[in-house]
Amino acid sequence: NKAQTEASNINTIKAAVNALYASAPDYAGLDTTTALHADVFPSTMVSSDGTSASNSFKGTVTIASTAGAASGATDSAFAITYNGVPTTECVKIVSAVAGSFYDVTVDGTDVKNSTTALDVTSLATACQGGGDTNTLVFTAL
Repeated sequence: NKAQTEASNINTIKAAVNALYASAPDYAGLDTTTALHADVFPSTMVSSDGTSASNSFKGTVTIASTAGAASGATDSAFAITYNGVPTTECVKIVSAVAGSFYDVTVDGTDVKNSTTALDVTSLATACQGGGDTNTLVFTAL
């Protein structure tokens, strides 16, 4: 099942980034290239030339440091962006991993943040609206 595979991949990526930056004060310098060089992505996601990562739906997967909503400080959080996620898998993936993240958006719609639990109604609506090209952004502190 692709949704289960991707949920597992997302959790693996998050754990790998946390381990990589465990001794660092923040996520400064974190980007997709750094993540690729540090073997953050499961090998099944990495392109044959090692320059990009993609999900089971052939959409690109990127990582970048960002300002965390909690403190607003530069590089205090990181975002994993999943592109090209079909409606049928969108709800399943987000539902499976949302609890591990500070903030989750689907095509720009905030479906979970620090002050709210996962809003399943908003999630279903957002996933439906994106058709087979949803962009999911998972932000972790």
